[in-house]
Amino acid sequence: MGFSGHCGLKTLPVCGLGIGGAGSLSDGDRHSKSPSFASNLALADPIDPLHERASEVRERKGPAERPLVGLAGSWGQGAFAQLPPLSGQRCLPASCLSFSFERRQLRESGVARLTIHDLDDRGILAFDMRDLLRALVPPSLEARWTITTPDDEPFEATGAGGFRLEELAEVSSQITGDELLAIADDTVQVIWGDFVAVLPDDPHREWLTIRAIDSSFFEVETSDERSIAAVRSRFRDVRVAEG
Repeated sequence: MGFSGHCGLKTLPVCGLGIGGAGSLSDGDRHSKSPSFASNLALADPIDPLHERASEVRERKGPAERPLVGLAGSWGQGAFAQLPPLSGQRCLPASCLSFSFERRQLRESGVARLTIHDLDDRGILAFDMRDLLRALVPPSLEARWTITTPDDEPFEATGAGGFRLEELAEVSSQITGDELLAIADDTVQVIWGDFVAVLPDDPHREWLTIRAIDSSFFEVETSDERSIAAVRSRFRDVRVAEG
C-alpha cells in the first residue's frame, strides 16, 4: 500500500492522499480494508464527480480552494495573522504561503488601505478626524489637504467645525494641516468625507487619503510605511481592506 507524495493531477486537494496513478492502492488493498475505509477510497474512481470537482478547484486556483487545505486561521476578516506553512506537505501554492496579507498587498500594489473601527463603551466610534491627524504628526501638519465630497454621499459633519468642513468640501478647498487640525478640533464628528493630502516636497503625488465612512469607521490609504505603523500603534481595531 502506498500514498502519493505530492498534490498531483489525480489527488484530492488535501495533500498526501493519492487517488489514482502510481502510488495508489491496488484493488486487492481496497477489499482488504474496513468498509468505511474502502468507501473513502472509492473517491479514486476516475469518473467520480468529486475527483473531477477537485481538479476543477485546483485549476481555478481562486479563493474557494483555501478552505480545502485546512489552514489554522481565517482568510476572511481583518489583518491576517502570520500563518505557518503546513509541515511536510506540498499543498496548493496559494494556500501554503507564510507571509502576511499586508506585506503581500504592499509589495504588489505599493498602497495599503487600512480601516479603523475602534469603538467606545456605547458602541460608537471612539475617535475622529482630529485623532487621526495627531496620530500622523508631523507630516499630517506639514501636508496640504484637499477636502472633497465622496462619490456616493454628500459630505457631512457635525459641530461648528463640521459646518466649516462642509463649506470647504463644496469647492474642494485645499488647506494646511494646521488649519485642518484647528477645524477638526471644533468638529464633533465627520460622518462622510474624503481628505486627500500631499507633502510639500512632492506636491503632485498623493501622500495619504483619509475617508470617513457613514460614521461607522475611517479608512486610511497610503504607501507610507511609517504612517501605516503609526496608525497601527495608535488604534486598537485596525484591519486591512480587501480589493
